[in-house]
Amino acid sequence: MYTLFDWLEQRKPLNIALVIGYVVIVILLHDPLVQISFQLMSKLTIMTYDRIIMGIVLVLGLGFVLWFIRTMVQVKQHTGLKLWLLFILLAAMFFHNQMLFVMNMEFIHAAEFGLLALLVYPLFKRYSFAMIVVLLCGYLDELYQYQVLYPERETYFDFNDTIMDQLGIGFALLSLYNMAVPQHRIKPVREWIRSPFMLFCIALGSTVFICFQLSIFEVYASDATSSTILLMNEAAGPGPFWQQFLQTGIFYHVLRPMHGFGINMLLIGLILLLDYFPNEPRRL
Repeated sequence: MYTLFDWLEQRKPLNIALVIGYVVIVILLHDPLVQISFQLMSKLTIMTYDRIIMGIVLVLGLGFVLWFIRTMVQVKQHTGLKLWLLFILLAAMFFHNQMLFVMNMEFIHAAEFGLLALLVYPLFKRYSFAMIVVLLCGYLDELYQYQVLYPERETYFDFNDTIMDQLGIGFALLSLYNMAVPQHRIKPVREWIRSPFMLFCIALGSTVFICFQLSIFEVYASDATSSTILLMNEAAGPGPFWQQFLQTGIFYHVLRPMHGFGINMLLIGLILLLDYFPNEPRRL
C-alpha cells in the first residue's frame, strides 16, 4: 500500500489523470447502474433487493471493523482518536440509513467516493485536502444528475447523497490514518490558510457566496429572480420534515441546502483532526 502511494506521489500527472478518469467513469456510469438496479428489483421485488444489499453491507462493515481494530492494535498510535472517529462515522452511517435513505442501494455512494479518496490522497498527503477535493467531485456528480441526467425527475440538489459520499471518504481516509500511511505535517495555521489549495477553496467559496447574494444561485423557487440560473430546490419553500417514497412506503428526510452544507463542513472538521495529530509513518 505504501509503495503504491509513493509511486503515485512521484507521478503526479498520472495520478491526476487517474483521478479525472475515475470521476468521469463514476458520473457516466450512474445511469447504467441505475438501470441495472431497476432490472434486478423487477425480478427480485424491491424489498428483497433492499434486504440483499443490506446483508452485503453488514458483512462488509463487520469485516472492516474487525480489520480496523486489528490494524489499530498493531500500529498503536492515537488509538483514542481513531476509535472516536470510527464510532462517529458508524453512527452517522446508521442515522443516515434510518433517516435520509430511500433505498439501500445508495450505499454505493460511500464505496465510489471512498475509492476516489484513496486515489486523491497521494496528490496532497493531507487528509483534509483529500476530503475537500473528493467532496467537490461529489457536488459535481450531484449537479450533473440534477441539471443534466435527470432534469425532469430530480427536483432538488441532493445533499443527502453528498453526506453519504463524505462518509465513504471518511472511512477511506481513516483507514489510511489507521495504517499510519505517510502524511505531510500540518503547517502553522497562517501558512496552511495561505497554501495555494486553500486559497483556491476560499476563492471558490467566496464566488458561490457572491452568486447567492446576487440571486444568480437561489435555494427555493419562491426566491428566484430573472437573473437566477441555478435553483438548489425547485419547490417554493421547505417541505414537510418527512417525505414518503411511494414505491416502498419508506419515509425519509430531505436535507435543506444549508443543513446539508453545514454537515459537510462538520465532517471536514472531523477529518482535519487527522492532519493535526499526525502518525509516525510505519510499514505494516
